[in-house]
Amino acid sequence: MRKKRDVLFVVLFLIIFINGFESGGYQASLLEIGKEYNLTHTSMGFFASFELLADMLAPILLGHWADRTGKRLSILVMLGIQVVSNLLIVFWTSNYVFLFSIFMIGLTTSALQFISLAALADAYPVTGTTKIGYITSLYALGALVSPLIVRFYLRMGIGWRMLFILLAVTSLIALLCVRVVTFLVREQPVVASQEAGGREKMLIVGVLLLCVIMCIYVGLRTASPSSSILI
Repeated sequence: MRKKRDVLFVVLFLIIFINGFESGGYQASLLEIGKEYNLTHTSMGFFASFELLADMLAPILLGHWADRTGKRLSILVMLGIQVVSNLLIVFWTSNYVFLFSIFMIGLTTSALQFISLAALADAYPVTGTTKIGYITSLYALGALVSPLIVRFYLRMGIGWRMLFILLAVTSLIALLCVRVVTFLVREQPVVASQEAGGREKMLIVGVLLLCVIMCIYVGLRTASPSSSILI
């Protein structure tokens, strides 16, 4: 009987990458968003901090709910809310709808982050620590890549809402992927000094990769005109 491929960690990696993409892309789009809504730099800072507020509130508001609901169903609900919130931004022009939607995106992004990490640790008790190191790097990679993509399509004359179209599509893809994978334990815990040493080396590589990506990201954000909004 042919063994099925294990793709759970790939799906969780995709979710975290989308989260990083949203974070970096939103910051890179703030100037264009501010122009449409006639915002001052102070108001743009408020728009940015509103999402960060949702990020901080998510563990408090949704942590206990996620424990009771289960990781798979929680992730499905969060991704569904993200799809709807992104589409609201795409099709509605009200700044109140935008603020509500961006708050929901920030809330679900943070929730997806800690639920996905917990699901990864549960499903991979042997290699989970290593995978968490890489998954964190993918968040930073998403935040690094998204400003470059935003800058590209803005120069092509495409509006800032393209970011939320991309986020809606990728979140929908992630949702469909979660529906077809199981969250069962993939590994049996073993005690082996050689394996532990290998995991430690791989974790160090993951942390170094994260540091390199974050250094590049900070450099690009410092050079970007929109970075002055948050200062």
